[in-house]
Amino acid sequence: MTNAPLDPGLLLVILEKLPVGIAVFSPDYALRTHNACFVALNGMPTTGVGQAQRTDSWLDQMQASPEYAGDDGAACLAALRAWDRSRPLRLRRARANGQVIDSTYDPLPDGGFMAIVTEISALASLDDTALRQISGLAAILEHIPHGVCVYGPDRRVSLFNAAYSQVMAGAPVAIGDHADDITRRRKDSGEFGPPGEAETYAAITIAGINTGTSHSRRRVRPNGTVIDIRTALLPDGGYISVVTDITEARGAEDELRRAKGAAEAANQAKSRFLAAMSHELRTPLNAVIGFSEQLMRQADDPATPLTSAEITEFATEINSAGRQLLDQINTVLDVARIDSGRFDLACEPIDLLGLIEASVRQSDATARLAGIWVAVDVPASLPAVRGDSRRLAQAFSHLLSNAIKFSEIGGIIHIDASLEQSGVEQSGIEPSGDLLIVVRDTGIGIPAADLERVLEPFTQSDGTLSRRFQGAGLGLYISRALIEAHDGTLSLRSVPGAGTTAEIRLPRARLMPEDPTAPKENP
Repeated sequence: MTNAPLDPGLLLVILEKLPVGIAVFSPDYALRTHNACFVALNGMPTTGVGQAQRTDSWLDQMQASPEYAGDDGAACLAALRAWDRSRPLRLRRARANGQVIDSTYDPLPDGGFMAIVTEISALASLDDTALRQISGLAAILEHIPHGVCVYGPDRRVSLFNAAYSQVMAGAPVAIGDHADDITRRRKDSGEFGPPGEAETYAAITIAGINTGTSHSRRRVRPNGTVIDIRTALLPDGGYISVVTDITEARGAEDELRRAKGAAEAANQAKSRFLAAMSHELRTPLNAVIGFSEQLMRQADDPATPLTSAEITEFATEINSAGRQLLDQINTVLDVARIDSGRFDLACEPIDLLGLIEASVRQSDATARLAGIWVAVDVPASLPAVRGDSRRLAQAFSHLLSNAIKFSEIGGIIHIDASLEQSGVEQSGIEPSGDLLIVVRDTGIGIPAADLERVLEPFTQSDGTLSRRFQGAGLGLYISRALIEAHDGTLSLRSVPGAGTTAEIRLPRARLMPEDPTAPKENP
């Protein structure tokens, strides 16, 4: 390349060949020179355009042209008229034919200026596409339920969405925050747990970021929410942190776990039931079969006839075993009715004292055989109860049977009933008037961990097949279901080795109105 000046004619040829429009204006804003592309891209006719054309008249001519009739054209002309010509100006407009035009106006050293007009339709299309993509990504970022925080190569926050602020409420970040500062700040505020644990967590976090390692972890925030944190590297050397609140999902996992546990427990209960019932049914069946075979053998051997006492004994044992079988079958049927919801109750006045005394009489022989004393303290003045006498008697009998079964020789069972009056003197609260029936024994008791479990079907506190006390484990379950069917509750209190208290509460609404003509008891 030489330093020789270019021929002006050659310069004009080069100017005309350029794919961009170029025009030069003098300090007094007269159009000194331009190429054809400048006129074509401005949409102005070449006639009347010359070196003497003043800028203001050029703008007037442009304003009168249909080329600038639209909003883009009007905005460009307004910007040119208001332009401070000591500073560069950049304008963009869309032509009616679809072309996109960029115009650049730069001051020249002599006080004039140069205008460069470029057709950038293809580039503008790419820009529009990119802008739409960026806009779409921004919209997605703002609406996804995951918190997103972007760090640049300098490990400072460059972007985060609204979800990030929501998930990490109480641990805010700001644009420009350094990752190490955020980590230390959260450690000091207790975000990462107690001292010791927090330092370890912070060190692992910082080390992972410094080594450029993508990782994921889960932790519980101080406010109780459970979050998943996933970190991934970005091509520019930065990284992105995605935080998801999984508290509800963790609740769903817990529910599935509990459901699985319940299903397993139900399966175990079924196995226990089959094992228990096979024993409970086999025992009376063996008695029926054994005594009936004895009767048949004696009938086939006239030489050794049975005495009337032996016949009576065998018939009694067979009858007792048959009734025991019937009781077991009725119990299982009751459980089936309870589980299916097909459980009908009668509604009749029930003499509570009479019901309790009848139940005690029925179990008296069993209690005396076991060396157990049963004491009843139920005032005759208690109002009658509206309900199903057979079902309430069944519930009470199950409780009494359990108390006898699990009491040692010489044990005592106390049965009392009253209208609830407690707490009136201390709190001034009106008594509920509920009816309380309490069965206390001095038996072996139930561990606290088993108090709820023993109320489930096919369950005893000792669940092994070699347990000392036999039974299908249905009594407490049926009792509670029958009492709840009467709108009441059954609760247990117990101390291992010191006995168990079963408390039945029937609501006031189940009590019959007092008969004003009935005789009063002496105080």
